[in-house]
Amino acid sequence: MTLLLIGLGNPGARYAGTRHNAGPVVLRLLAEELRFGGWARGVAGSFAEGVYGGRKIVACTLDSYMNASGPAALRAIKHVSPGAFCIVHDELDLPLGSIRLRERGMARGHNGLRSCIATLPERDTFWRLGVGISRPEFGELTVEEAVALTKASGNALARLSTKGVDRSKDGAVTKHVLSDFSRGNLEVLRQVTLPSMYIALDTLLRAPQQ
Repeated sequence: MTLLLIGLGNPGARYAGTRHNAGPVVLRLLAEELRFGGWARGVAGSFAEGVYGGRKIVACTLDSYMNASGPAALRAIKHVSPGAFCIVHDELDLPLGSIRLRERGMARGHNGLRSCIATLPERDTFWRLGVGISRPEFGELTVEEAVALTKASGNALARLSTKGVDRSKDGAVTKHVLSDFSRGNLEVLRQVTLPSMYIALDTLLRAPQQ
């Protein structure tokens, strides 16, 4: 079975390292660590292939803007014809270092997911993996702090992710989401997020084919 991982983000150097591009950023880190082949341009984006757990994994970073992710994701899926696919996206309401894997659900305000739900034949019943980027109220998290948060229960994470959130500060949130990951953030992604990604991959590879 081939598993296709599709990272949602905005194209171009301006957005490449932003928190909103957490999906592509994490996929590139994963491909580097698992020693995938080089990235190559293809239908709807850039692709890299490798093997994990004896299964073929294809990572894809789309060349469309976030709001138009659905049509690009559909083209990528038709191009690869995978046994299963998973949409990888940024998750503002999860602390940096945490991930959340879901088999179905609504967009929850995420424009990229909204576009996918509106376009893909599966509608809202496809795997999606949210990569925590933290709200700006969290500030900078160290690796140790991020590890502690990943060990918190689901209810605790829900309380932490909304603690002190001022929903009126949308401008600050937008600025935060479109700002680049710091060097420390990237270290958290490498040391904390990636190990959780392997657990998610194991789950996806065991799941019934879509």
